Amino acid sequence: FVAAVARNNVIATQFHLEKSGAAGLKLLDNFCRLKL
Repeated sequence: FVAAVARNNVIATQFHLEKSGAAGLKLLDNFCRLKL
């Protein structure tokens, strides 16, 4: 499962890339590209 929370300017996630495959890698890529 994927857990995520955002509050003010803090965003946190917890997920297992090895279990998420391509979808998990895409999520991580999108997260890293966020401009806060």
